[in-house]
Amino acid sequence: MIEVVKNFNSYVWRTEVLEISSDKGRRQTANLNSCYQKLDGSLMQVANDVVAKEARNHEAAVSRKDRAKDQQKAKKAAAAAASEERLRKQKLERERSRAQHSSRR
Repeated sequence: MIEVVKNFNSYVWRTEVLEISSDKGRRQTANLNSCYQKLDGSLMQVANDVVAKEARNHEAAVSRKDRAKDQQKAKKAAAAAASEERLRKQKLERERSRAQHSSRR
């Protein structure tokens, strides 16, 4: 989050300070309130950006996990299908063998 703040126009690199000023009004309190509003707006923007980035990262991680789970399910299903096919072939071979033995008698 600090890196985002360093990209503000009001960030002074030499002193590493966020400098916010205002000369909208003639009164110091009005200018001070204006500075607080600018600071609040800047911090809200940073927070929104960081939260949005974290949400995107989380969604990407979740989708990667979902894909991994789907791949695992597909592998299990393929293994089960292969096992069923192998058992079916073995059963057919046994039946053929029995049929051949019974026809010889």
